[in-house]
Amino acid sequence: MVTARFCSSKCCNQAYRYKRNVQSGKCTPPDSTIDLSTFSRRVDEKKHFNDTLKDKQFLSPAEAARLLSVCRSTIYIYLGLQGLQAKQFRGKTIIRMRDIEKLFDDAPSYKKLGSIQKGKKTHNDYYSLKETKANLEDW
Repeated sequence: MVTARFCSSKCCNQAYRYKRNVQSGKCTPPDSTIDLSTFSRRVDEKKHFNDTLKDKQFLSPAEAARLLSVCRSTIYIYLGLQGLQAKQFRGKTIIRMRDIEKLFDDAPSYKKLGSIQKGKKTHNDYYSLKETKANLEDW
């Protein structure tokens, strides 16, 4: 019986590159301590970037996505569904901040969906053998 350490050659190559980067010092292994000053600096930079976005009057789709914490493709979906308006100038898409804010002005109230239990069916969700035979005979 042949056993493998990784599920595919892709996983094997990723593990090899990770190991090589750890040995060369390019990245840190997961069990090492993290420098908290670097982490807090990154958080401050992200907060500053979001504050500068709020002051802008016009945004690119990437900036709008970062502001709303969604991916860029989601912004393009909103544009395609006419939920969000934008203009294109020489291939560059521009979205007004006012249009993003207008999305929330007319928004309906949030309705919490009921919990859905996946994979759990009650006994009544299935047909019995007698019901199946009766349905086939009537058909």
